[in-house]
Amino acid sequence: MSINLIISTYAGKIDNYNFNDKKHLYLRYNLKILNFLNLQLDQITIMKPTINKEHKEMTDYYDLTNLNIPNIIEKIKITDCENNGISYGQLFNALHNNQNFDYSIFIEDDYLFFNQNSIKILLSEFKKIKQDSLLCSFIYKNRKWNLLQHAQKLNESQNILQQLKKKLNNLNINSSNEYNIPDFSLCVLSKNTVNKIFNHFKYYQLYDLFSIAFKSIWLHQILFGLILYESDIKIYDIQENFINIFYNTGNNAITVTNNNQSIQINQIQNRIKNKLNQPIFIPLDVFIFDKFRNDMKLISVMSNNSKEFREDYLKIKNNFKS
Repeated sequence: MSINLIISTYAGKIDNYNFNDKKHLYLRYNLKILNFLNLQLDQITIMKPTINKEHKEMTDYYDLTNLNIPNIIEKIKITDCENNGISYGQLFNALHNNQNFDYSIFIEDDYLFFNQNSIKILLSEFKKIKQDSLLCSFIYKNRKWNLLQHAQKLNESQNILQQLKKKLNNLNINSSNEYNIPDFSLCVLSKNTVNKIFNHFKYYQLYDLFSIAFKSIWLHQILFGLILYESDIKIYDIQENFINIFYNTGNNAITVTNNNQSIQINQIQNRIKNKLNQPIFIPLDVFIFDKFRNDMKLISVMSNNSKEFREDYLKIKNNFKS
């Protein structure tokens, strides 16, 4: 069984993130924790997109010199790519160029695996569902999306809307269709899933779709859902059994995405009645900002093994210091 971990990244310094003086170290932190966990991985594909001209580049972001990661260094493959479609464009580029793996796991550079069993458990969950599907962290199951309608609602320019309509029409995609999307899109796909996507779309068609320069870049996430829908890929999630912790950059806060809702930390005890398994993924940011220490204590109460939750959390936190 071969596994490719795909890590989307961005080495551009964005003004909205100026409160975070550790952002330039996130990839190094991520790889350091991967090395510590020593997970069952055959390849670690790090996507290296071009930097938008309005952003200052963090020049040493991909420099792994002097990073002591002996367990994984030989598995790392850094791939240059265009910055099309944010993380989702990077994902399809990586899938297109690495189609021989049995499983492809997708994360962003600001999310970590929670413990040594994370991948084993994730794949065990995947094997319970259709093997040509996608398993992600969270879906709003009662919410359907439509790319064109949301682009209009967000006041995308007429030029962008016309581009979108034309590209969808050229692919015989009904622009009025509604569909679920991976709302929290860290995920795993099988080789069967990847084959199904590329049997329906040529890669240049996906590249062309993701090249639409949406002003609201999160529309690419709805586009991701559209591609899955058109490829007849069923989307499942892990929210019923596993704690999902989501970091919101906009307000530098975390929530839990369970019970088909995004729940503020101070509402956990009222909104979550059933105990859940340990997280598969955890935001790197909770180890950067001390303000999250108390939040993590409150989240541990959700766990069916609070002691183990705290131990796993501290293992990673202590590894940041070493």
